[in-house]
Amino acid sequence: MFPHGLALKYLPLFRPIMRTVECIYRKVKWRFGLALLLTCLIVTKIFYAARSDDQKFNALVPYRLRDHKTIISNRRKTLSADSIESLQNRFWHKKRNNSIHQLQSLTLPAYLTSSLYQVDLIMPNASQREGFQPEVSKTYNNRKELLNKVCKKKTKVRLIWNDNIQLIAAPQQRLVVCFVQKAGSTSWHKLVFNLTRNQHETSWGPKGHAENRVFTRKLPNAMKETLMLSPQATRVISIRHPFARLVSGWNNKFGKKFVSRSGNVMFETMPDLRNYVGLTSQPDENHIISFEDFVQYIADKGLNEVDIHFKAIEELCQPCDFPYDYVVKAETTINDLWWVLQRINATMEGFSSHQIVTKTKKDDRKMIPTTNDLLETGWPIQQIKESIYYLFRRVPRKTIRKLMSLYCKDFLNFGYTFNVDTLEAGGFE
Repeated sequence: MFPHGLALKYLPLFRPIMRTVECIYRKVKWRFGLALLLTCLIVTKIFYAARSDDQKFNALVPYRLRDHKTIISNRRKTLSADSIESLQNRFWHKKRNNSIHQLQSLTLPAYLTSSLYQVDLIMPNASQREGFQPEVSKTYNNRKELLNKVCKKKTKVRLIWNDNIQLIAAPQQRLVVCFVQKAGSTSWHKLVFNLTRNQHETSWGPKGHAENRVFTRKLPNAMKETLMLSPQATRVISIRHPFARLVSGWNNKFGKKFVSRSGNVMFETMPDLRNYVGLTSQPDENHIISFEDFVQYIADKGLNEVDIHFKAIEELCQPCDFPYDYVVKAETTINDLWWVLQRINATMEGFSSHQIVTKTKKDDRKMIPTTNDLLETGWPIQQIKESIYYLFRRVPRKTIRKLMSLYCKDFLNFGYTFNVDTLEAGGFE
């Protein structure tokens, strides 16, 4: 407590100050009130600024990017049992015994930590193709219509073959493919390589990617124009969810196994990335940089200073400047890739679905799925959603919004979505 005697001693010193304040108040009474009101408004705006970030973002980003049906707000409230169950059903697929993974026991998606298996994809038989045809045809038409709708807003120019786009071609089959790193690019390279070379004279090797590009660039201009404009040509763009590409690229290129085999090639193409190692968290035992530090680098530096594996599809393939007929999504190749390949009498040999199985114990190897299993269960897409959720849950929302802004055209052009609130990726259809 403040001593009573001391208060009486210093009280006379405050009286002149109080009289001065009272005099000022009487003379500028209305101004004082106005100043007080403005101060309250400013403080209130600052106080609620952080809470309104999501609303501002939603107002700026096109509506279909936000996947409004999956928004679950968990701010300042406790989720009910029904809400938790609903959230679980969205993120975690049911196992064969109908049990569901619990949110509170979330662990690293197994394909990021365990041994990897590979499932070779096969063409459906004639009866299967007949049954799949209506739905697959509709899927490709919807993708093309969406891309055309987005591109209509862009000023039309005369189509000119651009060698800077990542195009590879098989002229005899009238096939043109724009390949995208971390979206099945190697499989497409192998296909084009085998279609354009005499396999008895040469076989696929490490230089196959470069040879395909050189071969395509050297095509006569007349052939390039035919491939670009002919109704009989098959023009393909192979894509993948922007955040799935980031996850896949990080898991592969920054994995210790890759680094031990090929060296720190990513640090050579992105030298400033070294400064981000351990910036917010230490890398796990399988990687040389944490995912959150890696994406923070991209958010800070932009796409001009990233390796080609992480550049936007918009830059690599310029989808509005080339008349692509088929948008092939890497996430659904199991279901619909055959539709494109049958046009050129090619098989799915060389195409495969990697990192499907999460089991590592010997007793569980019988769980390795067949192509038919994958068609029935949709495991790959569910694993993609799980891995994106797990890794992005540690990334600041501000960084996620910046990444969505950087890859905004890829989201818009191909119908991909990502919900900042629930961290659920979508748009795989």
